[in-house]
Amino acid sequence: MGKAFCSSVLLVVLSVVPAITLAQETESDPCLEAKYDARQDVKSWQWIAVGCVFNLLGVGAAYLLKPTPPPDRLLGKSSDYVESYTECFMKAARKVRGGYAWIGCGAAGVASLITGLIMYVLAVQAATSCADTMTENCMENVSCTSRR
Repeated sequence: MGKAFCSSVLLVVLSVVPAITLAQETESDPCLEAKYDARQDVKSWQWIAVGCVFNLLGVGAAYLLKPTPPPDRLLGKSSDYVESYTECFMKAARKVRGGYAWIGCGAAGVASLITGLIMYVLAVQAATSCADTMTENCMENVSCTSRR
């Protein structure tokens, strides 16, 4: 009888504990939800393009513009939840936006550097080619004037 009772108690405990744990997990942290939602809502290519086109101004805009969470996520929530969620959403969205804007700004900087390097190499090649051509033309003119 003792073994059957212990087995029954153990079975009940093992079946109830996961249900209690699951119930606790459904009471979610508004800040964690806001961070997740902010990462999902920020359009990465939009902020990369802003950083690429407007460089440091785009990065500044990413941090200065105030993102707001969609109101439907806050319907039926307590005022403490709404306040915490909104604050965390704004911080997280700014951080994510800023990161993408920095990526765009860096990409534009690298592209500008490569373009400048290519233009420099082409200018040196053109100058060398032009100098060689001028030398040949001068030699032809000298030979022509010396025959006269």
